[in-house]
Amino acid sequence: MRRAFFALPGWQILVLPTILLLIFLPRPLAGWLDLEQARRLEAAGRPGEAAAAYADAAERLPWQSGLWEQTALAAVAAGETAQAQACFARAERRDGLSSAAWIARGDLYWQTGESAAAEEAWRQALPAAEARLRLARAYRQRGAYPQAIQEWQAYLQTRPDDAAAHYELGLLLCAIHPQEALPELILAARLDSAYAPAVHDLQTALGAALGEDEPAYWLVLSGRGLLALGELDLARAALERAAVLRPDYAEAWAWLGEARQQAGLDGSYQIMNALRLNPNSVLVQVLAGMYWLRRGDADRALFYYSRAAAAEPDNPAWQAALGEAWEAKGDLIQALAYYQQATELAPAEAIYWRALAAFCLRNATALETVALPAVRQLLALAPDDWQTHDLAGQVMAELGYPNEAELHLRRALELAPEQADPYLHLAILSLYLGDTPAAQAYLQQAAALDPNGPVGWRAQRLLEQYFP
Repeated sequence: MRRAFFALPGWQILVLPTILLLIFLPRPLAGWLDLEQARRLEAAGRPGEAAAAYADAAERLPWQSGLWEQTALAAVAAGETAQAQACFARAERRDGLSSAAWIARGDLYWQTGESAAAEEAWRQALPAAEARLRLARAYRQRGAYPQAIQEWQAYLQTRPDDAAAHYELGLLLCAIHPQEALPELILAARLDSAYAPAVHDLQTALGAALGEDEPAYWLVLSGRGLLALGELDLARAALERAAVLRPDYAEAWAWLGEARQQAGLDGSYQIMNALRLNPNSVLVQVLAGMYWLRRGDADRALFYYSRAAAAEPDNPAWQAALGEAWEAKGDLIQALAYYQQATELAPAEAIYWRALAAFCLRNATALETVALPAVRQLLALAPDDWQTHDLAGQVMAELGYPNEAELHLRRALELAPEQADPYLHLAILSLYLGDTPAAQAYLQQAAALDPNGPVGWRAQRLLEQYFP
């Protein structure tokens, strides 16, 4: 017997009209429903589905501006790079892009290595502060320092309390116009004390040039300061500028060779040119020694270090350098004598006691007779330096005093929780004591703090060995 329509179950009565409504729903109304769904999905943290819904809405509501841009931005949030770029292009043709969209589009280009396209996209977003910030960083990366300086200056017109921006601007000025750098650097340190140590170092470096009217001299001092902070690109720029301004400036060429070598480039021409220009300069001799020692030529390093030490026999730094060269040559007796000579010339300088103790530790030599007294001197001279306690902990561990070693290494962690070395050394001590859970935790922390450095590499190898 055929059932009447009104005899259908209640849920079917509700579903059928809905289906019919969807089939015959006018296109605009469907578009508005897509748009509402897209917004709900976006608010729910589902950007990929939101992008699809925005795209449907954009197709059904072609007169509604901004929908392709919203589609692109949702695709960016979902990590759908190709879809986002296609939608940005469609939005640009249809309605044009907002500053936020140009910035996001530039970010996508940057992520895929299309730096020129990224810069052009960010320029389209000007004068937005976020676009200036990105352009300033991009210009620095490709060595366009004057343009980077201009962008940072413009950015700071709208964000005057951004300490990081003042610091970056100050660093760039150090490379181009060091006489103008200090106000920016000092302001950065005033706004954020985290920059104070680096600013102090640069201020000290540049302080020696105050009152001097020699641009090349300013640039050399600035380059040295930047080099000490690890700002290798800017250090090279400053020193190259100094060498161009004063082609006869031997120290500028020597420091440029040092900067190039630290950056993994060939600095031999610059070092040899410095020696040709002023073969009697102690600084040039020392930088030449450093250059050849890093190249593995201990004999040539010894030649230049010896000339520097002969010119300045009371300088402990040159004695320590000779110790390092003899150590590289494999003559530990000679090396120890020079390291000790450095401490005798400067008994109140912690750096030379640290070098002496570290030498003994590296070579497992004279730990009881030399390293332990050196550590005691360090504890008296620099009791609040994490390196003092890290070194003391290692020496104590090697001498078989695990409790004292742990106390010193924990103190090193208290003084510098961001340093990977104490974590690694505590891990090694924990392995020795049989405390594997603690060892694993320390190794993981060391690897996390120094993922691309030698300490992190060693921690990772130990994790693989003991906790596969």
